[in-house]
Amino acid sequence: MHHPTQLLTLATATLLLSFPLSIVPSPYLVSEVAQAQTTEAKKAEAERLLDEAVQQYRQSQFREALATLEKALVIFREIGDRSGEGTTLNNIG
Repeated sequence: MHHPTQLLTLATATLLLSFPLSIVPSPYLVSEVAQAQTTEAKKAEAERLLDEAVQQYRQSQFREALATLEKALVIFREIGDRSGEGTTLNNIG
């Protein structure tokens, strides 16, 4: 006779083996999701920097605004955001 925990373990193992392997996320998918989150976070930071630069410009802090825009530009280029890069370059001009 089986102990109740042995039956539970056997049932759990049987259940897990009945699922297709496709439900287990592949390392590639996990990496892509992490990359997307990283890109989104970087884009949010670059957009925050753009907003900060606009505020600095409005307060006649021109050197500070330029430095902030240059930081945003580096991030937009790093993540390949051509629209953000163009907006930043336009603001620098």
